[in-house]
Amino acid sequence: MTSIRARDLTVSFGDLPAVAGVSFVAGPGALVGLIGPNGAGKTSLIRALADLVPFGGAVELDGRPVQQIGRRAFSRMVAYLAQSQPVHWPFSVRDLAALGRLPHRAPFQGLSDADKAAIDEALALAAMTGFASRPVDTLSGGERARALLARALAVKAPVLLVDEPIAALDPYHQIGIMEVLRAYAEAGALVIAVLHDLTLAERFCHRLLLLREGRLLADGPPAEVLVDENVRAAYRVAVIHHIHDGQRVTVPWERVDPGVR
Repeated sequence: MTSIRARDLTVSFGDLPAVAGVSFVAGPGALVGLIGPNGAGKTSLIRALADLVPFGGAVELDGRPVQQIGRRAFSRMVAYLAQSQPVHWPFSVRDLAALGRLPHRAPFQGLSDADKAAIDEALALAAMTGFASRPVDTLSGGERARALLARALAVKAPVLLVDEPIAALDPYHQIGIMEVLRAYAEAGALVIAVLHDLTLAERFCHRLLLLREGRLLADGPPAEVLVDENVRAAYRVAVIHHIHDGQRVTVPWERVDPGVR
């Protein structure tokens, strides 16, 4: 059970600030959606949480600054899935998923029974069991995205950071992956996911962090974050709210200032 804390987190690229003074605490058992328009700082923030870019302020895991956690221990605690991640070698899908077990293995050690079980479970969760022997370079974009997710799931880390995990998927697999992420969280992990689909974010996430221009505009349950004024301020769109099967659904409907780029 691992919690993560960001305190006055800032990320800049030269003189350009991407994240400006973001603070929050998130604990196990939650699927947290990181949302906001293009350029809001979502990817920069999640990369800072993964300790992949220089940042100001602090990121802590269970009260310990990430810089004080050894890289091997950190890689067992935090699994990260980047958006549009390339694969440069013709691995099979199973071999790609097996890379997720590297933090748990000694050098030159073969796969243990626990490793094999974790790989099988990850492939099943990502709906890739039937593709296990396929070379990754023969997959479609959506299939490759699910294979990469299987690698992240195979780590079995208590913190899972995923950047646009459903961007390349069809609706069937978008819903399936959101179900997987929510179930992974509810089994005791903390999952933070960059998402663009507000409807799926509202349906599956326990909590949303809404960024605008690098700052945290709203933080809380989806119904409290996706109110008209927040969505309009962040995205410049009007939304429609509807109740379906007892759950609120929010659908972006029209631009409110279509003449502004």
